Amino acid sequence: MCVVLVVEDEPMLRMLAVEMLEDAGHSVVEFGTAAQAIAYCDEPDHEIGVVLTDINMPGDLDGLDVARHVRATRPETAIVVTSGRYNAMPCDIRPAVTFLSKPWTSDRLLGAIGDC
Repeated sequence: MCVVLVVEDEPMLRMLAVEMLEDAGHSVVEFGTAAQAIAYCDEPDHEIGVVLTDINMPGDLDGLDVARHVRATRPETAIVVTSGRYNAMPCDIRPAVTFLSKPWTSDRLLGAIGDC
């Protein structure tokens, strides 16, 4: 199992994802904004196996910014992007990103995260 960084602005969805991931044995770090997640990723001593980020977020940065930043600074880190509004990923961050449409089930979430 690994450390999963969950970036979701909706508190109930974030809490649900964290619970599902922890129940599966993963360690979880959670944030409600893209800016907080990017700042966390910039700390070199933070281990991150997978980033799970929603696309739509409040503020100047969104989940796609998180995905691009992680891809640029931590290329070994897996990225799962989730949304209920989009059906596919923008071309500039594919194919190394998994897209998970909302609403997701525990099985679909854990399948997208994998074993890290």
